[in-house]
Amino acid sequence: MYAQWNERYAVGVELLDNQHQRLFALVNELFALIRAGKADREINDFIQKVRDYVDVHFSDEERMMTRAGFPGLEMHRAEHREMLAQVRRYQERAARGDPVNPTSLLEEMVIWLHSHLARSDRAYVEHFKAHGIT
Repeated sequence: MYAQWNERYAVGVELLDNQHQRLFALVNELFALIRAGKADREINDFIQKVRDYVDVHFSDEERMMTRAGFPGLEMHRAEHREMLAQVRRYQERAARGDPVNPTSLLEEMVIWLHSHLARSDRAYVEHFKAHGIT
């Protein structure tokens, strides 16, 4: 296991916590592909899987922020758009037949996941609690 979920990442909303755990599972899936020597062959499918999943997760998270009137929504949404742009850049590179370095993707995912959960997602925890979102 390369990246491990723990309670310090919990935001107190079951749906989002489950989705965050799934993001960690995706990181570990890529790590397993790299270790098995399959990442180069399966990188296109993996990138699409990540893109599909973060689309759903970001939509759910932003919908809850909107419902709660979270004042940091636009800044948070901008971070989500940047992450999607990073994923799209990898996807476009792979679609052109350019080499995609799975290890670089793995490292970017881990850095983003840790920093986003530890910093950005923590910002809405108390606001969600105050507005009854659990």
